Amino acid sequence: MSIFQLHRADRKSELEIKLIAHRNKLLGLWAAERMGMMGETAVDYALGLVATEASKTRNDTALVRKVCEDMSARGYPIAEGEVTRQLAACASKARAEIPQHLDS
Repeated sequence: MSIFQLHRADRKSELEIKLIAHRNKLLGLWAAERMGMMGETAVDYALGLVATEASKTRNDTALVRKVCEDMSARGYPIAEGEVTRQLAACASKARAEIPQHLDS
């Protein structure tokens, strides 16, 4: 593998990490809003979600479960399927918001 190919692979991996972190932040903001959190509290919740082990290991099932548990604990029960659908919507939004161009 050439230096160029290694650099491109590193950039692609870096982009993927940024996309997942942004997707998870968007999910956290969505969940926080539904739990009645606003402002700094909502941002803190979202950033906390990004920092979870589920986020770091890219375990979407555990991430969805955590959001469901958090919402239920705060009196806002929600089905895992609904959170999973929102996670997919957040992924689409993250892809639209983060520049994805890689030099060919």
